[in-house]
Amino acid sequence: MLANHSLGFLSLSSQGLEEQCQFTFRPTLSCDGFVDDTAALQRSVILCAGAGVPLRIAAGANCTSRPLKLPSDAVVQVDAGAALYAANRSAWPQALDALGALPALISATNATNLTIRGGGVIDGHGEQ
Repeated sequence: MLANHSLGFLSLSSQGLEEQCQFTFRPTLSCDGFVDDTAALQRSVILCAGAGVPLRIAAGANCTSRPLKLPSDAVVQVDAGAALYAANRSAWPQALDALGALPALISATNATNLTIRGGGVIDGHGEQ
């Protein structure tokens, strides 16, 4: 029997939740290194954290994102052979933070119990 998770307006079976919490390489659809995956990643990290399930970027996936904000209890797993890359900076919000810098690729405000793990790559293109 599949477990059900209800998060406000959204109710998913554990099978549907697993699909929402795992990102794989799908040419021209997601995590192909070209498509902007920000909206899907942000939506999923909130959903997955609320359900106690890690957001997983699986081997072979190359996700591209603008800044992501992690909620409390978020677990982001980037498997070996997978990557999370910052999108081109021209697509980022141009508002500077309190230190006068552009937003980080991954951030959290007033969040607790955060984990980022795995043997993959997180590249914010800080040299740009």
